[in-house]
Amino acid sequence: MNTLILRKAFMLIFSSFALNGWAQDEYIINEDFSGLIISGNTRTCGEWSLSEGCVMGLNVTESNKALRIENIIVNSKKHIGYANTGKLNFSGYVYLTFDYARGANRNTIFNLTIENGGTFNDNTTSKSITVTSGNQRETFNNANFLIRDVTEQTTIKFSESAVDHTFVIDNVKVTKIPEISLIETTNNESTLTYNLNKTVTVNLARTLTGGIWNTLCLPFDVTMEDMKLALGEGQDIKMRTFSSYADKVMTFSEATAVSAGTPFLIKLNTTVVNPTFHAVTVKNITAKSVTNGGVSFVGTYDPIDLNTDGRNLFITTRNTLASPASGANRMKGLRAYIVVPENFDSSGARLMMDDGETTAVSELVPSTEGAKPEVIYNLKGQRVEDGRRGLYVINGKLTLVK
Repeated sequence: MNTLILRKAFMLIFSSFALNGWAQDEYIINEDFSGLIISGNTRTCGEWSLSEGCVMGLNVTESNKALRIENIIVNSKKHIGYANTGKLNFSGYVYLTFDYARGANRNTIFNLTIENGGTFNDNTTSKSITVTSGNQRETFNNANFLIRDVTEQTTIKFSESAVDHTFVIDNVKVTKIPEISLIETTNNESTLTYNLNKTVTVNLARTLTGGIWNTLCLPFDVTMEDMKLALGEGQDIKMRTFSSYADKVMTFSEATAVSAGTPFLIKLNTTVVNPTFHAVTVKNITAKSVTNGGVSFVGTYDPIDLNTDGRNLFITTRNTLASPASGANRMKGLRAYIVVPENFDSSGARLMMDDGETTAVSELVPSTEGAKPEVIYNLKGQRVEDGRRGLYVINGKLTLVK
C-alpha cells in the first residue's frame, strides 16, 4: 500500500471518530476493524498474507475477518506490531471482551495494556496473555476483563511480546457497566427484576450512620473489599450476621463477606450518604429471613409497615431495641428488622456481638423514631430536600455525601 492510500485510510478512521465517536455505553471493534488505530509503520495485507510484517490480516473494507498482529519490518528493522482502541470517551467501570488465538501453529504471548487512566481489577495496568491453543481460522479463546475508573482519554492496546511471534483477535468489545439506583424510600422490585443476574453499578440511596450498628440488606454479594471501595478506605468497617438466639440474646458473628439478600449489621466510624457499589451482580429480588431459636432477622429492599403488636422490633439510632409506635411504623427499605414469637416478653432482650460487645438493650416503650424525616441543610444554612455531593448538616450532624 503506498503512502497516499495509507494516509487516506487513516483519515477515514479519524473522521469516523470525529463524526460518531464511541457509543455512549458500548464500543464494538469487529468486522472491518476500522475502529482500531494501527501502528504507524504498517502495511495492510490480503487475507492471512504473511509478507514482511503485516499488522492486519485483511483489508479494512472486508468484514467478518479476524485481525492478525505480528512484527513489522521497515527498512530491514523489526518492530513490535500493535493495535489500540481510540479514546473511550466515557468514564467509570467497563468490561473488555474479545476472542483471541494463535496466528500460526506455535505458542505465543501478547500484551494487553490500559493507557491514560484506568486499571484492571487487581490494580495493574497490563496483562501478558499466553496463547497455547486456537488458530486464526477456526478456534478462538474468550477473554473477559473488568477495568476500573477509565477516563475519556483511556485507550486499550494489543501488542506483540516478541518480534517473531503473531496473534489474532476478533470481536473486541468495550461495554460500560450500567448504573442503577436502589432507593430506601421507594419500591425497588421492578428495578431488581429487570437487572436480575446483570452486572451493574449500584447507587445506594440511603445513609449509613457512623458510630452505631446499621441494619442493611443488599441484593448482591458483598465482601469487605467491596465495602471499602464503596465506603472509603479510611473507614473502620465491621460486619455481623445473625448466628444464634438464646435467653433473649441475639448473637451476631463477624462476617468478611455477606451473600445476596442476607440481612446484616454494619458499623462505620463516620457517616456515609449514598454509597456506590461498582461491578456487582444482582442475584436476589427477594430479601431473606434468617431464623434462630424462633427469632428471625428479616431483610427488606422496600419500605415496609412493621406490626405494632410487639412482634416486630427495630434498632434505633441510640443502639437500642424498640417496637414501632402506632402511626409511626413505616420502616425504610434496604434494612432489616426483628420478628419475635407471639406473646414475647421483650424486656431485657438484647443483641450481642461475637467479640462480647452488647448493644441494643430493649426499650419498654414504643418508638416513633422510624418515622422521623431527615432534615438537611447545606453549608449556607439553606434547607434542601436532598444532599447531592459535598458537605451537609443532616439531622444536626456534619455529613459528607458521596
